Amino acid sequence: MTADTNSPAPLPRRAELPPDQCWDLESIFPTTEAFDRKLDEIDARLTELNRFRGTLGSSAAALADGLALRDELLAELDRLRSYGSLKGYEDSGDAERVALRDRSFAIHARGQAEAAFFEPEILAIDPATLDRWSDENDALRIYRHYFGALRRRASNIRSADVEALLAGADATFGAFYSTYQALTNNDMPIRSIQDAAGNRVALRPADRLRYTLHRNREVREAAWKAYADAFLGLRHTLAANYAGAVASSVFMARARGYAS
Repeated sequence: MTADTNSPAPLPRRAELPPDQCWDLESIFPTTEAFDRKLDEIDARLTELNRFRGTLGSSAAALADGLALRDELLAELDRLRSYGSLKGYEDSGDAERVALRDRSFAIHARGQAEAAFFEPEILAIDPATLDRWSDENDALRIYRHYFGALRRRASNIRSADVEALLAGADATFGAFYSTYQALTNNDMPIRSIQDAAGNRVALRPADRLRYTLHRNREVREAAWKAYADAFLGLRHTLAANYAGAVASSVFMARARGYAS
């Protein structure tokens, strides 16, 4: 058989790419060991937030100091989750990468739960007092917009204990999307197709658009049917997983008092 000149070469796997064509994760953490050290450090520091519990409304200084610590820790948690998420997406079939991603998600959820008391306590502060503090305290002035947005969401913010539970539930409910990704990117069998030159081509999720948008209609049709049939073959599992994801969204909407 001759090569199909109308088809691009199959996409290389990540391990085959030169470094300049990959994410520069070293700009976030130089090594996974550095990631591990930072995760352990932040995990140990999250309890520092407890010293502000019940005190945020006592003075402008207490609120400013509490927000500064909260935002410092949440920024580090976002950095950990960004690194872990991208590391997991490098190869979602690699157990070590996926485990690292899951650890970053877990510590992020714990941080959100530890900081859950902040917004209920801020909403308990008299608005006039909060506005005055924002005018008088330079460290709080940058939060004026945040405070206003918080007031608009007041009816959807629950007590500190409930907010902590909801923060933990977010991580649990995220498992539906992780399951979908693992199933469709790694475990879903997709049959090979015949390209325009008559060669058998193995399809991977990363190749989907390259063949479903192929200039040759027969190749497009074959690729589309192969992918559609693969999803149909798992329709009961995918439907059950999707139903769980919808149920989790309904739960969160009701828990926060949203109408839809």
